[in-house]
Amino acid sequence: MTETDGEIRRIDVPDFTEAPWMHKHNGKYYLTYASGWPEKIAYAVSDNIFGPYTPMGVISEIAGNSNTTHPAIVRFKDQWLFFSHNGGLSDGGSYSRSVIAEPMSYDRDGHINFIPATPQGATPYHHE
Repeated sequence: MTETDGEIRRIDVPDFTEAPWMHKHNGKYYLTYASGWPEKIAYAVSDNIFGPYTPMGVISEIAGNSNTTHPAIVRFKDQWLFFSHNGGLSDGGSYSRSVIAEPMSYDRDGHINFIPATPQGATPYHHE
């Protein structure tokens, strides 16, 4: 998206806290967002960008010792990647966060598979 056009519209999803992120996969719109407190990442799906959205549940749990977590999902070189943040460094916490990147996938029905935080993160991309 490079610009917006039209009126602002409200999208209602359960336990929305902040940090919405939208992506499209196989003709469906996926809205991920921080949910609850401390925050987890939940998502909802729709056939139309304006909704209605069907809540699908949590895909990433509380981010270690950080009360917040904010999602981003992108496809890069034929691999889906989930970005967020946690307080994983030795001096990390809710206000000293580290970016994380994890591989992300969908099941055959288009549901996002649960994304556990791992020490290694996503596999590095090597250009050949």
